[in-house]
Amino acid sequence: MATRREALVTGAGLVAGLVLPRGANTAAARPWGRQDGRLKQSASRWCYRSIPLPDLCKAGKAMGLSGVDLLAPEDWPIVGQNGLVCSMGYAAIRDDFIPRGFNDPANHRMLLRELETTIPLAARAGVPNVIAMFGNRNGRSDLDAITACVEGLSAIKALGREAVFFNVNAADPEKRAEVVGQMERVLEERSEPGALRVLLHSLAFGTLKLYVADPMKEAVNQSQMDMTLDVMAHSLVYWVQDLLGR
Repeated sequence: MATRREALVTGAGLVAGLVLPRGANTAAARPWGRQDGRLKQSASRWCYRSIPLPDLCKAGKAMGLSGVDLLAPEDWPIVGQNGLVCSMGYAAIRDDFIPRGFNDPANHRMLLRELETTIPLAARAGVPNVIAMFGNRNGRSDLDAITACVEGLSAIKALGREAVFFNVNAADPEKRAEVVGQMERVLEERSEPGALRVLLHSLAFGTLKLYVADPMKEAVNQSQMDMTLDVMAHSLVYWVQDLLGR
């Protein structure tokens, strides 16, 4: 079983990771230019599900990726056989995996059973993280949903994991800075400052309008496109910048 604990951050989406040590922002510790092994990038499997997993692994390895994420346990060995890792694994494969989460106490027994089964498997397979979902709101207040999540995930502490929740807009620059600072303080209080383990950027907020519509005024406009790209794509850059700037 892995001995380090991860901090999970929830807002418009979910961000997971550990902050950098204090000295990481010094010029001596951070020269410009490529440093092999300094940053490790992975690709999510579902984005490339039409490509056979072994082929995806080989292509990823050739372009310098370190892993393939969001895989079921049966796929973990395939990644390892191709010189990569699965840095974020699924606890289960279900059609309702995203909407059915810890914010509903009725789901706790099933979700905890999945995690209790999968976390030991992940430890043996060298998979450092297993993903858990907050779940769809379904009419619940923020307070009720967060309270339910904290209650449910507290039971995972016995397996060496702890969740810390931040109910903020993850695309807001000021809130992002606050969360990164709080993550750093949490780890310092635990005497666990260390290198970044995992940053999972999963912000799902934007427009679904058509590029071309009839009438055309119903099609997506520039401000809607800019907002969607800023939240779902560009904000990944800003999260990385804030983390590496610590």
